[in-house]
Amino acid sequence: MVHRAMAWGGLLVLALVWSAPRVRAESPAPGCAPPPALLGDVSPGPGSALPSSFVRIGETVYFVADDGVHGTELWKSDGTQAGTVLVKDIQLGPNGSRPNRLTRLGEMLLFLANDGVNGIELWRSDGTKVGTVMVREIGEGPESGETTDIVTLGGRAWFTAGDHVTGRELWVTDGTFSGTTLVKDIHPGVASSMVAGTLTVVGDRLFFGADAPDHGIELWKSDGTAEGTVLVRDIATGTYSNANPRALTVVGDTLFFVATDGTSGIDLWKSDGTEAGTVRVRDIFGRVSHPAPQNLRAVGGRLFFSLDDTVHGSELWTSDGTAEGTVMLADLFAGSEGSRPSSFAAVGGVLYFAADDGLGGAELWKSDGTAVGTVRVRDIQPGSGGSSPRLLTAGGSLLFFVADDGTGAELWRSDGTEEGTQQVMDLGADATVAGPGNLTFTGGVLYFAADAGALGREPYSVFPKFFEDCSSPGTEPPGTGCGCVSGFAADAPWLLLGVLAPLMARRRRPTP
Repeated sequence: MVHRAMAWGGLLVLALVWSAPRVRAESPAPGCAPPPALLGDVSPGPGSALPSSFVRIGETVYFVADDGVHGTELWKSDGTQAGTVLVKDIQLGPNGSRPNRLTRLGEMLLFLANDGVNGIELWRSDGTKVGTVMVREIGEGPESGETTDIVTLGGRAWFTAGDHVTGRELWVTDGTFSGTTLVKDIHPGVASSMVAGTLTVVGDRLFFGADAPDHGIELWKSDGTAEGTVLVRDIATGTYSNANPRALTVVGDTLFFVATDGTSGIDLWKSDGTEAGTVRVRDIFGRVSHPAPQNLRAVGGRLFFSLDDTVHGSELWTSDGTAEGTVMLADLFAGSEGSRPSSFAAVGGVLYFAADDGLGGAELWKSDGTAVGTVRVRDIQPGSGGSSPRLLTAGGSLLFFVADDGTGAELWRSDGTEEGTQQVMDLGADATVAGPGNLTFTGGVLYFAADAGALGREPYSVFPKFFEDCSSPGTEPPGTGCGCVSGFAADAPWLLLGVLAPLMARRRRPTP
């Protein structure tokens, strides 16, 4: 009778638990980690590792850090502190090889590094010490190969590099010595042609700025062959005239950029890859000397940028590629001072940015491309000071950024609503400590550097899925976000164990 009564009691408890309302759990669903997680104390103690350049490949994230012994080198992590280790000490000694331009090519990591003997050259890594090697020495001797840009297209990586024969030109690699070759010597001889920071992928082609004899610095394109690497258009005609194309930004199949034709100043241009289709979008000023468009960003099939039209100050503009559709969205700060929009980031079809409307200081704003849809998200630090949002970074369906609510710069998140704009966690930063930095969303995880005080500046991670929307308590079906676990799902294993353990113990107890 006792056993039967206890069994019925256990079933009653389980029934009550099962029928309880579903609520947001305090702990995440299986497979998700609560924010934020320390990857490892790379530089033990209060020393700072200064982690940066996060790139995730499979279950491994690569980054650059200084452990205080080997200098700045390549590291990797599987997400645990025990699994956060140095990949290879490429340059022996405290200086380090200073890896940069970390780029994923399939399951391989490409990056630039200086081993102290060959200068700055292209390297690759499979995550092992023996598999971390220089791809090819392009600039012979201790002088570097002058590599600046690395982009991937069609299973290969394209980059700019220079040697003592051709200067800095366009190269391609598959990650092997024999597969690393010069595409074309655009400026024959030792003179360099490639303009740093312009290599951009549009569909199956590359666009970039290059300096060629008889043309100056103009817009070029390449299909990966020497014959298919050609001038798009001589925008600023003349041997010594330079269009200086820069801020190359892709919107669909169209490339937007800023350039000058030598007669009407630095304006917004677009190109479809043909000479006839490379045109100025709109001559906004009608004169040679004027401010240039800045902060170009593609969002939802449109281009956003900031521009000081010398009347309203620097404000938010948008363009659909036509002169009529290139307009200022809103005069957020009335007068000639301007709201100075900056730190643009796209989440879905919405642009997020920081701006100062003259009333609440620099705060977080958003825009859907319409004047009425350009609004402040939240006044994080009430008053005229502003929270100065920065490092805006898209992480899945959320925006992550750094802001100061008056207690110090910390990591924040936003779903675009006032109530959904919250601090992720207080890591203990104050006015004397720099806030989180190097925010990078890769492989579904947000990585960043932060100083929690006692550990110095170390690497951390956050799973954006943890913050996905949940259904309201008591509704069906339950939410699917990592933070959305029903009360039963979160607690039932322990309740079940609590009910069954005494029963099982009694059954095992020998009869006296």
